[in-house]
Amino acid sequence: MQNVTLSDGIFKESQEKGKEYLIYLDVDRLIAPCYEAALQSPKKPRYGGWESTPISGHSIGHWLSAAATMYAVTRDEALLSKMEYAVNELAYVQSLDENGYVSGFPRTYFDKVFTGDFEVENFSLAGGWVPWYSIHKIYAGLIDVYTLTGNQKALDVVT
Repeated sequence: MQNVTLSDGIFKESQEKGKEYLIYLDVDRLIAPCYEAALQSPKKPRYGGWESTPISGHSIGHWLSAAATMYAVTRDEALLSKMEYAVNELAYVQSLDENGYVSGFPRTYFDKVFTGDFEVENFSLAGGWVPWYSIHKIYAGLIDVYTLTGNQKALDVVT
């Protein structure tokens, strides 16, 4: 990424529009399902769409990956600050669980699956939609933040 710089034209415009959107999104709304999964009141209501379904929580992971990649090419300080805030919020939510669980859905989804006594229908597994995918997105986002920005707390949370 450090070997290419966009100077102008449609690709630079697209990059800037993407960065604007990442800054526009509200981290508190993206993390709201994580607070709810920890049985805490979120700071703000969660977004609708996918985040209002049992696949909730994965969007913060997508955002972290996109923000880390965008920061790596633009070095935008507002984006870095927002990313650091998101990692701190995830670390806080994680600290509420004695086992360090952090996700956008309750741990009970996994607990049910590991008993072997659970329902499977369409995307649903023990009441949650694709729980491994959802938690993977958060973990991948944290790993991207660590890899691309050096944020040690992101690595600590995912570890």
